[in-house]
Amino acid sequence: MRRESSAKHANSPYHHGDLRAALLDATDRLARAAGLETVTLRAVAREAGVSHAAPAHHFRDKRALFAAYAAQGWDRMGAVILDSLAREAPRGPRETLSAVGRAYLVFARTDPARFQAMFRRDLYDPKDPGVRAAGEATWRFLEDTIASAHPGEDRAEPRRTLTAMAWSAAHGFAALEASGRLRAQLPGASEAGVGEAMIDRLAELMLPED
Repeated sequence: MRRESSAKHANSPYHHGDLRAALLDATDRLARAAGLETVTLRAVAREAGVSHAAPAHHFRDKRALFAAYAAQGWDRMGAVILDSLAREAPRGPRETLSAVGRAYLVFARTDPARFQAMFRRDLYDPKDPGVRAAGEATWRFLEDTIASAHPGEDRAEPRRTLTAMAWSAAHGFAALEASGRLRAQLPGASEAGVGEAMIDRLAELMLPED
């Protein structure tokens, strides 16, 4: 029994110095399986195969854990967006906005627990610097994309409004899709196809070509 326990410890993430990543991965597995509300530091430690006290090395409490988890979500969504832009090589602001919107939906579908946590400000301190920096970077990218459609124009307030509209539309569709409401309202339709068409149409309306 002692030998088996030692072997298990030797393979644990903490032993290899990757405790933080292991805890975040465990958080994701638990959140995907049973929801964000079921995540506790004790449950995460158990899932990661470390002692109950181990999470304290990186997270002072559950809110700190969720802040790191949400920040990781923002970073991963950014990576999905950049990968989409590299693959699609959009020409001009309209195609860029479409590509960003479609990537947003892809991330929401493929990483649902992190996506939910990113916007559950009740789970972490909204002033956490990691979360704020990651979220603001996404906003600036969208705003810069919209601004590039009108170079040289002083349209700061309209840009903010258009950015909020674009984000709200993509997020609203992602939320409706996750809730199952779209499947109920559009039986037989491909949600992915509807989502892409909606994003493309939104880009056309927001950034009409001169």
